[in-house]
Amino acid sequence: FWFWLLFWFWFWCFGVLVFGFGVWFWFWFWFWFWFGLHLNDSKKGVGSHVDRHECIGKGMIGVTAFRMIMHDSRFDDMPLILETPDEEGWAEEIRMLYAL
Repeated sequence: FWFWLLFWFWFWCFGVLVFGFGVWFWFWFWFWFWFGLHLNDSKKGVGSHVDRHECIGKGMIGVTAFRMIMHDSRFDDMPLILETPDEEGWAEEIRMLYAL
């Protein structure tokens, strides 16, 4: 606990010294404000060390995991960012996520 407390304290102080308080403050404010969950299915399985995006429900993760995310109240106020490769299918994927 103390290590991380001191680490973040010195990290904050270093940023203020280098960038100035205003710039550093707004960077952290927007960083936490825009934090969100990126949604995409996966072309490869777990442990493949490959990050290839697939359309929701058409990859290795499947619809069940996304249903669990959409029903979890912890994600209610968090921005969800769709990261799937097919732009033409985005509207349908969004409708499907809402329907889950």
